[in-house]
Amino acid sequence: MVGTDVTLWRGRLLSVGAAAVLIAVACNPPIPLEATARPSQAGGPAIATPATSARPTAVTSAAIQPHLLDARYVPAEAPTSADEQLLWTAGETTPSEIWRWVPGPQPPERIFASPRGDAHIDAVAASSAGYAFVEESTRAFGKGGWRLWFLAGPGQEPIEMDRGSAPGAGVSPTIAMDGERIAWAAFDEPQSGPVSRLRIAPTTDLEAVTTLIDAPIRDRLLWYPALVGQELWYATIKTDATGAGDEFHIEQIDLTRPDAEPARFPGLGNDFDPAVNDRFVVWKTTKPGDAALNWGTLHVLDRQSEAVSAIPIANAARPSIGERYVAFGEITHSRLAVFDLSTGTILDLAPAHPDGSETYGGVSLSGRLLTFFTQGPVENGLPRIGWATLPE
Repeated sequence: MVGTDVTLWRGRLLSVGAAAVLIAVACNPPIPLEATARPSQAGGPAIATPATSARPTAVTSAAIQPHLLDARYVPAEAPTSADEQLLWTAGETTPSEIWRWVPGPQPPERIFASPRGDAHIDAVAASSAGYAFVEESTRAFGKGGWRLWFLAGPGQEPIEMDRGSAPGAGVSPTIAMDGERIAWAAFDEPQSGPVSRLRIAPTTDLEAVTTLIDAPIRDRLLWYPALVGQELWYATIKTDATGAGDEFHIEQIDLTRPDAEPARFPGLGNDFDPAVNDRFVVWKTTKPGDAALNWGTLHVLDRQSEAVSAIPIANAARPSIGERYVAFGEITHSRLAVFDLSTGTILDLAPAHPDGSETYGGVSLSGRLLTFFTQGPVENGLPRIGWATLPE
């Protein structure tokens, strides 16, 4: 029954909560990624053991200087690092505008303002091809209605790529973008019943949309696509109504063979939140019985050595990966840090505030550009946008 499915869906999505994208650091000994792999007893990926090979030159926290944008630029949602620029949403009453800033002397600029007064821009991505974003508007699209837009550049007219309505889910699509493709995982509720879809389109032919997965939500929920080269990674949840707990894992599609069966990432069990580049896969695992969007432990797979290491931060989520570092959210929100993939160390980038007087969140990393927001008693408690260029 469609009604039963929607009720179960809504309850499951609400139960997982919103894993806030805020970051902190713990003073833990490094776990080296230069390791000799040995098979895991569970038959999953190899588990790292220490090796004695030479390590890359260490980078100290002092070499990284965080900066803040002018307090006039107040983000409505967490900022995003993409294509060597900072992106964020803003607006007088709702997050209906998209702003960007490329580090340098020029001021930030507004690149899009929705003509819909109640618009809520939920996700923004960027690449050398342009921008992609998700917009919701109850007045224009109906309750739970959403649109996926492509924006070629600042001030251009957006082009609609996809649309749907998912009032039962209350969750908008998650998107990924590189110079060649845009991928999105979205919920929709047609008359035939609510579904979860994974789609992709080339940036040079936006009408050539390919539906890779179109599944009833009773079978799976699709989240967090990630593009790297000819690979599309994503997370999938099989909801459970018995109380035993959801099953969730990560899968990968070879885009040179999009009709082939997706490959399941072996993982470690209860795997979610993929972040991928050519060398590494970073993901989160949660404790048995925890929901997929809860805080968990981050792991790193070295795709060359097949060694796996744990990032020594308790209760983390939503990793993003750059050229050398990993950024992530962390449950205490009290410190700002990144993980150095080359040396296996945590770098603390800002003073800790365990009393909650200053918090850090919305941490996002691409390439060498890290962005975040910080919030405290100054500036009337409004968030400030921060950024840093990470060393090579």
